[in-house]
Amino acid sequence: MGNDGGSIPKRSELVSANKKPSARDEADRAQAQQEAFWKSCTLSKKTLEDPIVSCAFGRLYNKDAILQYLISPETYGDADELVPHISSLKDVVELEFTKAKNEEGKEAWICPVTRKEVKGAGGKFVYLSVCGHVFSDQAISNIEEKVCLECAAAYDSKMDVIVINPVKEADIGAAKERMKTLAEKGITHSGKAAKKSKKRKAAAVAEPAPAPSADVPEFATKIAAKLKEDGHLNKKSMSAAVKSLYRDKNDKDEGSNWISKGTFNRSVA
Repeated sequence: MGNDGGSIPKRSELVSANKKPSARDEADRAQAQQEAFWKSCTLSKKTLEDPIVSCAFGRLYNKDAILQYLISPETYGDADELVPHISSLKDVVELEFTKAKNEEGKEAWICPVTRKEVKGAGGKFVYLSVCGHVFSDQAISNIEEKVCLECAAAYDSKMDVIVINPVKEADIGAAKERMKTLAEKGITHSGKAAKKSKKRKAAAVAEPAPAPSADVPEFATKIAAKLKEDGHLNKKSMSAAVKSLYRDKNDKDEGSNWISKGTFNRSVA
């Protein structure tokens, strides 16, 4: 080959290498993923429908998907990766969205204070874990008295304000720290007490019994004397059948056989 005016292609020209995505491509991908988080259940991938719940990381789920997962974890193959932090309904909070018509005339979620539409491209939105009401972060930041504007429930601005579908590492890190703090206090995401672990239950069962009191023999003697005084061990008040189970202290054990011998060794005066 050659001398014919042609050229031999190089390998790099024949094999298309994977190009590094541009910043624009990364931004578009992140935007599409964020919009999916606001429209689809993180677990089932189905369209979000009331009732909607959220976990400590601010992800959104259809409540029926969470219930199905708790009943049959094998229903969702990737559940171990997506929701390892959810083991009961105490680990989620049911959200209370304010609904109104948006600019397109469609029903949408909005912040009851700023009237902004609650969506991925609409800014930062949060909910209060004490009641589930959703607001824009801007509205919550400007509230001096820390009570819900919808139901007047008091809340802690550091522990009870959850960012929905967080993107920034700072918000994700804050969610992790909050979970750690709650776990140390034995509290779940919803503010309810966490279920005791099996290890704690086992430890409680394995706890040694208290040592017997030195007064036990004396107490037992008093009980026996009381029973005798009341006639419970009075041979005269016994029937013939009951008398046959007892023997006098001076009686020899000649009447017993290999079945009854040693079984009834009680005696009465």
